[in-house]
Amino acid sequence: MDAPVVALVLLSAVLHASWNALAKAGGDPVLRLALVAGGASLCALPLLAFVDAPAPASLPFLLGSVLVHQAYYASLARAYREGDLSVVYPLARGAAPLLVAATGWLVAGEALDATGVVAMLVVCAGILLLTSREELRCCGGRPALYALLTAAAIACYGSLDGLGARRSGDVAG
Repeated sequence: MDAPVVALVLLSAVLHASWNALAKAGGDPVLRLALVAGGASLCALPLLAFVDAPAPASLPFLLGSVLVHQAYYASLARAYREGDLSVVYPLARGAAPLLVAATGWLVAGEALDATGVVAMLVVCAGILLLTSREELRCCGGRPALYALLTAAAIACYGSLDGLGARRSGDVAG
């Protein structure tokens, strides 16, 4: 991978973890998540002038993704109300790739090769190991439950986005 691509991926990871930390930092997570989503929308708005409109075939997937994102934000806000960032974030982000791979296989008939499966399992295991069993048992397991619901929403909107992008014929649109 080229150095600029690696740099962008790492920057993306830092920004993603940062907005999650801001959402958990204090106050109402729903308000903080709304501010993050609103800010991202304002940043993306000028880019609409440079892309084609979504193809009609992709619109059901776009609508589905928008609806699932609402469930994502609701479950993430609840997870951050119930538990620590150190539990919620690794569990939601560590379980999501497993669910995406399963969804891709079940819904789109896609399968990872052996190398892809091993790589995904190693990365997910590494992320999930950041959360201890004691932390998972906190609060009757509610933070873990909401984190897993968040992971399911991530897998769902990720799958919808991928299927919609294929139907659109133009990923940017």
